[in-house]
Amino acid sequence: MQAIEFNAAIYNGTIVLPLKYRQMNVKHSRIIVLIDEDAEQKERTERKQRLLATIKKIQEINPFRNITDAVEWQKQQRDEWERSFD
Repeated sequence: MQAIEFNAAIYNGTIVLPLKYRQMNVKHSRIIVLIDEDAEQKERTERKQRLLATIKKIQEINPFRNITDAVEWQKQQRDEWERSFD
């Protein structure tokens, strides 16, 4: 039995093999997956930081600053959707 080791990400249950192993023509393999929980936590933290940075940018832009009556603004937006195309 030959053992190989490599690092890979798992996306939607799929592991992409490194190029040098893709040409292997093996009928059966035994796969052992070791999940680095620190890396998983780090990825979650980075994703959260990116989301918070995006929210902060939106707050700085303040795209709704000129809206004084939110209900009236929503009605105007809906009126644009309900145009007649006759």
